[in-house]
Amino acid sequence: TAAATRIDGFDGPITVDISNVPPGFVVSTPLTIEAGHTQARGVLFALPDAPAPTAQNQAATLVRTRATVDGQEVAKDANNLGTIKLGLKPKLLATLTPEPMPVSTEGDTPLEITIAPGGTATARITLDRNGHTDLASFDVENLPHGVIVADLGLNGLLIRADENERVIFITCAPWVQEMDRLCFARCQQAGNPTSKPVMLKVRRK
Repeated sequence: TAAATRIDGFDGPITVDISNVPPGFVVSTPLTIEAGHTQARGVLFALPDAPAPTAQNQAATLVRTRATVDGQEVAKDANNLGTIKLGLKPKLLATLTPEPMPVSTEGDTPLEITIAPGGTATARITLDRNGHTDLASFDVENLPHGVIVADLGLNGLLIRADENERVIFITCAPWVQEMDRLCFARCQQAGNPTSKPVMLKVRRK
């Protein structure tokens, strides 16, 4: 979580850039704390072939914040990501993708979901089960203010025990401004594994 303490009446957006993560890791960057808000949430995701981080490449991570104050950009370094440990393969691996899935993607560039203010976009959550055979419930986190996952029902976003995927519908309020924002799916069981970050693009038609 990127958290900001606002002082002196500053209420504008804050960008958090994260760089120099260890090899084999993907991070949500940049993170944007929206105007009037105090936090944004991202994910540090280990690819399947990620090697264990070393003391040297852990210490090399950089976190820098920037914002425009009185017409001038102000940048400050924040703390780094601290200790990064490579855990065991989780019992659930989740993937959040656009629907339909694009034919091809470029390297480590995040997949993109595009939505129009006042509109709806379709996405899919897919599971790779590695020991968790029960139902799985999810949240989609770090969506912009005014963007939600629709039609959740009383029990929220669930994938039943005998299923491995679900199509979801993301809706956007008409007043949401154009922006790019990294979001991710987070499981509420099995140690709370997340998907890789996906870029949500709000664009007027």
